[in-house]
Amino acid sequence: MVPVDADHWERDDLLKVIEKGEPLLNIEFPRNVKDEVLESCQGNVGILQDTCYRLCETAGVMQTPAAKKMVGTPEEVTSAVRDIAAEHAGRYRNFLEQFKDGLQAGTELQMYKWIAYVVVTSPPHDLKRGLSANFIFRQIDAVHTTHHGRVAVSSVSQALERVGKVQQKHRVQPIILDYESNEGTLRVTDSGFILFIASQPRSTLLDLIGMEDPKRS
Repeated sequence: MVPVDADHWERDDLLKVIEKGEPLLNIEFPRNVKDEVLESCQGNVGILQDTCYRLCETAGVMQTPAAKKMVGTPEEVTSAVRDIAAEHAGRYRNFLEQFKDGLQAGTELQMYKWIAYVVVTSPPHDLKRGLSANFIFRQIDAVHTTHHGRVAVSSVSQALERVGKVQQKHRVQPIILDYESNEGTLRVTDSGFILFIASQPRSTLLDLIGMEDPKRS
């Protein structure tokens, strides 16, 4: 299971996890493999460990070999990460399909649908840092199909304040999105969700929230 982690691990700390494990197993991951694992794990030590475990499985390393063995290729990292994302895809699909309806389906602004749009179209590195309320407002106001240029800041703010209630309504546990009102920042508390977004085509993510790409309209 990919663990939920509110705390983002720094790259150097994650690299230390890999390098401490190598001598214990008498293996070595090539530098380009380490770089690919670090890039793909979204700052989540659980995803990193799972990826390294799968690389060892692929290489047939089920116990410590007598002679040091090189393990993994960048392509195998990509495959392992894709498999990890696929195993948890059902939960994240359900989340997006439910979250877009907010507390009440069919509202005029469909604000949670548009918040979901900003989330699924944001780069992973932005999701790791968190999305500011002002950024979310600007993104929505620029492309909203019925209120283009007329979305109220207060509408976005009020919707963000209720992000937790929306997830509670749909029994999302543990939560995936958390809005920190003091900082005015929407954060992804489940790194596996970022991995899922990064592994899916944009069109698939937009289909899940019932949208066509407004930037192509």
